[in-house]
Amino acid sequence: NVSVKILWLKMKTALLLRIFPVKVCYLLIRTVTFYYKDSLNTGFKRCRP
Repeated sequence: NVSVKILWLKMKTALLLRIFPVKVCYLLIRTVTFYYKDSLNTGFKRCRP
């Protein structure tokens, strides 16, 4: 059943959020976005003549 799968996914997400603090997730996202933006900037610089 689809609704059961969604409910299980929600429970799994809630458990993961309990295990890993929100601060860690926030830092991880910030680091990933920073490196992603950095690589994008260097990519644009390389593409430009």
